Amino acid sequence: DLAKKQLKFITLPPVLVIHFKRFAHVNGLRMKVETHVDYPIEGLDLSNLISQSTEEKKYDLVAVCYHTGYMFHGHYTATTRCDIDGRI
Repeated sequence: DLAKKQLKFITLPPVLVIHFKRFAHVNGLRMKVETHVDYPIEGLDLSNLISQSTEEKKYDLVAVCYHTGYMFHGHYTATTRCDIDGRI
């Protein structure tokens, strides 16, 4: 038999911050996780994670912080959306 893990929320916040684990310990060594993360720019629908609710909860991506370089040196850079004159 396989184990099953389920995650449900009572409610979700107006602003959601998601943090992905990007560094790992493998066989006693620290390594940078290079797995590509694909995400929608608009309309990330998390409605199915709200328990006992018909509330629709969708999020738009407004910023990403990412690391370039190696495990012990590199740079963190942020990219954000900017809404000027109705343009994004």
